[in-house]
Amino acid sequence: MVAAPGGGKGTQGERLAAKFGIQHVSSGEVLRGEVRAWDRGILVEVNGDQSPDSITADIQARLPR
Repeated sequence: MVAAPGGGKGTQGERLAAKFGIQHVSSGEVLRGEVRAWDRGILVEVNGDQSPDSITADIQARLPR
């Protein structure tokens, strides 16, 4: 997730990490790996102009099963 400061990156990261039992990765770490991830096709865009619960649902819907 890429967003401005206060855009909910930490909130969404913590929620997803807790749900899937994985480690939360900071936005700085994500930004450093962004180019590699786009090249690998593993980043998707999510409309950030929604409630936090809707954003979480959108992210989860896009994750591989």
